[in-house]
Amino acid sequence: MDGFMDTCDGLLGGKGNKDRILAIMKDSNVGAHGVTCAISLFLLKFALLYSLSGKLKILALIAMPLFARWAVSLAIVFFSYARKEGTGKVFSDHSGVKEFVIATTIAFLASFWSLFSIVAFAGVFVTTLIIGRYFSSKIGGLTGDIYGALVEVNEIIVLMVFLVGGRWW
Repeated sequence: MDGFMDTCDGLLGGKGNKDRILAIMKDSNVGAHGVTCAISLFLLKFALLYSLSGKLKILALIAMPLFARWAVSLAIVFFSYARKEGTGKVFSDHSGVKEFVIATTIAFLASFWSLFSIVAFAGVFVTTLIIGRYFSSKIGGLTGDIYGALVEVNEIIVLMVFLVGGRWW
């Protein structure tokens, strides 16, 4: 959640300036944008979870953390790290294609328990590539805060897929 709030603060308060965005994200204080986004995120997650039926809720609660954290391995392999140092740099430096293949195999195999899981897996994949590309163009890569934001955003993607899929199915 901290990474999500810092990312929102940097993105919304940085006014498009790379150095300013990175400085805001590095600041240990949470700003108004981060708090507003966090409250909105909590309310959205609550509403989505509340709206899911019992069986789909259980499947979504399994898929959410699995796919959202898999997205970080995808981001680490596909996008460079934006800083010369930082907490996320450790993950970036010590993760590679081998770890990504293992994580992808586990997440992909786990996605076959339902059609919603397969669609959610694909949605997380696309969302991660879009967010990664956006931040790479804005600040030259990703940071640990953005890794954390990816987890939160992709959990929402999973919940939305299960909710919409459950309404259609």
